[in-house]
Amino acid sequence: MTHATSYYDIFQKIHFDQISLEQAWNITTGSSTVMVGVVDSGIDATHPALSNRINTSLSRDFTNPYYPKGIAGGLTDQVRGHGTAVAGVIGANGTGVIGINWNVTLISLKVFPDSGSNDWSYVRNAVDYATSAAIPILNMSVGGFNTDPVLEQYIKNYPGLAVCASGNEGENIGVYSFIPAAYNFSNVIAVGGTKYNSDSPADVSDWGAPAPGSYCPPLASCPGGSNFGDTTVDLFAPGTWITTTKASSNVNPPGYVTGASGTSFATPFVTGVAALMKSQSSYLSAYSIKKIINKTVDKGSNLTPPNSLAAYCKTGGRLNANAAVTFTASSWIPCRNGCLWQEQMCNANVSTNAGPLCSNECYNMAVISCGDPSDGLCLTWYQSCLSYCMTQAYNQCKNQSSSCVSACSN
Repeated sequence: MTHATSYYDIFQKIHFDQISLEQAWNITTGSSTVMVGVVDSGIDATHPALSNRINTSLSRDFTNPYYPKGIAGGLTDQVRGHGTAVAGVIGANGTGVIGINWNVTLISLKVFPDSGSNDWSYVRNAVDYATSAAIPILNMSVGGFNTDPVLEQYIKNYPGLAVCASGNEGENIGVYSFIPAAYNFSNVIAVGGTKYNSDSPADVSDWGAPAPGSYCPPLASCPGGSNFGDTTVDLFAPGTWITTTKASSNVNPPGYVTGASGTSFATPFVTGVAALMKSQSSYLSAYSIKKIINKTVDKGSNLTPPNSLAAYCKTGGRLNANAAVTFTASSWIPCRNGCLWQEQMCNANVSTNAGPLCSNECYNMAVISCGDPSDGLCLTWYQSCLSYCMTQAYNQCKNQSSSCVSACSN
């Protein structure tokens, strides 16, 4: 672990130890083949810890209402700095600070304008773009107490994993719906944030609001704390005093910050672990990643203090990076390989046994329907019947294999 340990400070060391990240790095440190979309205020592409992590050609700015498909950009973050800080947690390259992934490809999907009002249409368009661009993981440290049926449908249809911040108002989002975290979909993970060096829910935030509609300046200590919900929030992750990247401004060069707090910065811990898992197998679905992450949380007596999250989220637990990647390596991948072997055996059986059965059944049906199966249109009918019969048999093998793979994450 010498590549990373010399780069992080005591705060990051405590957070990494809390989620057993160094042990996870013994299994995987990530891959540049894994793409992660950061739906946020942009990413400072000049930052030395991020510049070689960003796919500039796929990055988009959605904050111009005249271009709903987005325009090339999203590579500055001078005003807010939020997206740059989030990106650093996921994949800073070790120049001053290290991210969860030593290798990953970040794609900036800018939805917060530098000036003017935020608009949910920007978020909708970013999710729609991520679907068309086949971006498999989205970090969504965005949200609000709102309803948006179109965004809800876009996220439901998104084939990847959306990792969503639960918000910083200290509210139960099962009662007061905070979207998109409150969407109860198989491809959505809702994340709460813990206190510094503790597994209790955070009670302050520097990037949130004490009540819906109010404002908390960046890096100020504001009341509120992590939102929660035993039917809506999946798990918690470190969310206080996070060390990460700081965007450049008109007067300051890019740098680093220790003190970023809020569920916005707990969320990229989970996103980062999801990307580590995706680097182990590109075949991991959003459903499987979510199931494994939730299955492998630390909870009960493994938390400090014990059972501190039992009433605050569905799993009652906090992220464990090592347990997630270990389960993927030792259980999910061998299980999937076994499912594929069964599918191959099933296909071989279809070739051997179903072929003659389909041929005989279609031949008899052709005789009844059109006469001579070896002649003209009747031959075409027979061949179509045979093709359909064999396809159905092979599809049954495939469906059985898909069900088998889905059960691998249980």
